[in-house]
Amino acid sequence: MYRCALPIATLVIFLSVAHVDSLLCYQCATTSPDSHECKDDVAGLENTSLGLTDKYFKNCTEANVNWTLCMILTSEGAGGVQTFFHRGCHDGVTFSKLHEHPRFKGLPPNNQTTCARITTSRESVCFTFCDKDFCNGPQPPEVKEDPLPCDANSTDVMGCGALGLRGTMTLTGVLAAIQICALTLFLGFSF
Repeated sequence: MYRCALPIATLVIFLSVAHVDSLLCYQCATTSPDSHECKDDVAGLENTSLGLTDKYFKNCTEANVNWTLCMILTSEGAGGVQTFFHRGCHDGVTFSKLHEHPRFKGLPPNNQTTCARITTSRESVCFTFCDKDFCNGPQPPEVKEDPLPCDANSTDVMGCGALGLRGTMTLTGVLAAIQICALTLFLGFSF
């Protein structure tokens, strides 16, 4: 039964945001170099993207129609000590005086990081922009070998195409998984 909850929850989330032209981003910040919650809380960020919590949730375009990008901002002071880490929304144009540099103007939303040394604050500042829902999350760990290989003959629907931290399952895949779950429940099978 638990395996059916994920595709059903995904469909509910998809249907609740699909009809609205909006951008959903992770939103959190810290000024403590020892705080890893915003940077490294993979489970919390994943639960936000699945709609299980709104701890790190921000509907950017609902808050400001000009916020069309998700971003990650990092700032390091002398000696490479992190002074600021922020996941949030951005317009790609407006920068605070502390983070303003010509290199940041017109950056593409390709999830590539661009850094610059800000002379007025003597800090190294980096921006990463992207334009897909929850694209400003942590990079998923590199998978050396797929534990559930998927091919044309695969029958494990839940293992093939299941949601990852930054991936998405197509609506067709979600509907197929829901149909399989419903049929399984109807026939009395359990997982």
